[in-house]
Amino acid sequence: MQERNRAYRRWRRAVKKSAVKYYSTAGVYFMTPRVQTDRKILGIISQTPKNCGCWMCANMRKGHGLTFSETKGRLQASIGLGLEEYFD
Repeated sequence: MQERNRAYRRWRRAVKKSAVKYYSTAGVYFMTPRVQTDRKILGIISQTPKNCGCWMCANMRKGHGLTFSETKGRLQASIGLGLEEYFD
């Protein structure tokens, strides 16, 4: 198994930042393609690639709630712990 130390994480972060230069959320537009050079913007976009928290970009549970399987699993767990009763 490979070692994932701090040097490896630093290298992966540098690779990510070099790729982020060309993202449209970093301020690169298709009509006038130019590479983003501001280090602060590159750092922000490399950590959080989505530029908003709307229902389309953010985690789906925040906008739509739990999925059916998650709801069912939580209900079964609460029944197993005796927190709720099961009626068939």
